[in-house]
Amino acid sequence: MSITGTDIKDAIIKYSRRSPINKYIDIIIEIGFLAPYFSSEPPKGLDPTFYHTLSYEGDMVKYERLVKLVYKA
Repeated sequence: MSITGTDIKDAIIKYSRRSPINKYIDIIIEIGFLAPYFSSEPPKGLDPTFYHTLSYEGDMVKYERLVKLVYKA
């Protein structure tokens, strides 16, 4: 499963319309940092240096966090 750019954009817009914004700004920033690297599920079985966190499990944690933030919005 892959998260589309539209899904990410919609989530950021939904979070930015909530009040008070200072409660949600950290979530918006986190989505912005995770989206470029973890918008698709990492393939299993690669050399650790091919993963952004240097492990498959670490990349999956980041990917699942992004999925949770985007689809919870």
